[in-house]
Amino acid sequence: MTYWLDRGIAGWRLDVAYAVPAHFWREVLARV
Repeated sequence: MTYWLDRGIAGWRLDVAYAVPAHFWREVLARV
């Protein structure tokens, strides 16, 4: 995700964010 943030993207469309494991989001949020 940092690849895209570095290139100016403002966000993502997350239609199924509820289906992504919570541990994934914890790691992502800690990094971005």
